[in-house]
Amino acid sequence: MTSEAAMVEAGRLIIKYDSQPLARDLLNALTNRGHSGIPPVMHLILEKGPEDMQIIAADDLIAVDDKSAIQPLINALKEDPKNLEATLSLGRTYLDLGIVEKAIEHLNRALKLARSSNPAGETADTEAGIRLLLGRAEREQEHFKKASKILERLIAEHPASAQLPGAYLELESVYDDWGKKNKVTQV
Repeated sequence: MTSEAAMVEAGRLIIKYDSQPLARDLLNALTNRGHSGIPPVMHLILEKGPEDMQIIAADDLIAVDDKSAIQPLINALKEDPKNLEATLSLGRTYLDLGIVEKAIEHLNRALKLARSSNPAGETADTEAGIRLLLGRAEREQEHFKKASKILERLIAEHPASAQLPGAYLELESVYDDWGKKNKVTQV
């Protein structure tokens, strides 16, 4: 599919059959293609699709630096301020767009929501992923001490997390940017 008309028709099909596997497969096939015709499909899904598809569309628009992905996430949070997925997506979106202070605000909120939504620790990998994003955001703000503490805590508290390799790499970047070369070898 290359024409805008075909893309819009695909978007209508996805929305019409949103609960069917075909619609979800088509949406996944269209995401992250970097094709200039895809944003109209994602905009249509942001406007009329179910919430879970809106989050996928928002993430895809961010991949092509389309800031229109922010508003549906904000709307989702207005409806449900405790929506962890939307809070995390908004924090990640702001970070990807370079709006780092807003990213930190929403990522901290997502971390609190993750902890409160399941204090038994079943969200441990989610928490680790949020801490990894927070560490990156703090590094981008040149808050190296804060970034290193966040990442060191992630490593200490979540030694079996899938986020661990990313945490070590990010921590190495923090120390490198901070000018603490001797710390890099300790990581």
